[in-house]
Amino acid sequence: MNDVPILPACELRIIDDTPTNEENCSFYGINKTPVTQAQVESGEMVLCEDIEYEDSVDGFAKLMFAKALGYLFTSHKLHEDHWAQPFIKNLDQEKVRISGKVIARDYFSGGFVVPTFVYLKHSR
Repeated sequence: MNDVPILPACELRIIDDTPTNEENCSFYGINKTPVTQAQVESGEMVLCEDIEYEDSVDGFAKLMFAKALGYLFTSHKLHEDHWAQPFIKNLDQEKVRISGKVIARDYFSGGFVVPTFVYLKHSR
C-alpha cells in the first residue's frame, strides 16, 4: 500500500473547530476528499503529523495556523517507506507568529493555569 498514489479521505483529518485541550480532540474532522500523491508533491495539499498538544507551549497557535492554512493530519502513522513520509511536516519544528491589534488584555487564574489572555482585532 506504500506505493498507491492516493491517501483515502478517511485517513486524513482536518481541524474544523477551534482547538481545545480535550482528550478526544473533537476539533478534528474527517477530510471529505482523497488526496493524491501529485497534490502532496506539488504542495497543493500539506500533510502534518499530530503534535502533542498538552506538551506543546504553543500548540494552540500551531493548530490554529494549520487550521487557517487547511493543513491535513494523517489519522494513523504511515509506514516509514510510504511515499508521503518526506512531505509530512512536523509543526513542533515550525515557527509560528501571531500578530494583530490588541483590543484587550487580561489575566485568568485557574486551578492549573494562570494565563494571559489577549483579544486581537484580527490576526494573521
